[in-house]
Amino acid sequence: MVGKVPGLIKMESNTPHPSTAHRGQGFNMGLVATLEKADDIKVYADHPAHLA
Repeated sequence: MVGKVPGLIKMESNTPHPSTAHRGQGFNMGLVATLEKADDIKVYADHPAHLA
């Protein structure tokens, strides 16, 4: 989605670190979206590439 969603700088995903996996509540991955500014959250949330 980087390059498609305005304001989206970077996307990262990974599995929980072993030292914190017990707090994962059953989730087996995490996702971090780095945006240029706070106002870009709405752009990202509403963008067709994110909703697909």
